Amino acid sequence: MDALLTDALKRGNPVVFFDIAIGGSPVGRMKMELFKRECPKTVENFRSNS
Repeated sequence: MDALLTDALKRGNPVVFFDIAIGGSPVGRMKMELFKRECPKTVENFRSNS
């Protein structure tokens, strides 16, 4: 587990992952921490739609 994920989970924030492909070939994964305390409704909507 990397530092971003570990720290986010300690703070109680969800982390979402976006796998990126160009022309059908995978090129990487983007990890985003969602700040639940600052905007809980937006975070839950974003997390549930990811």
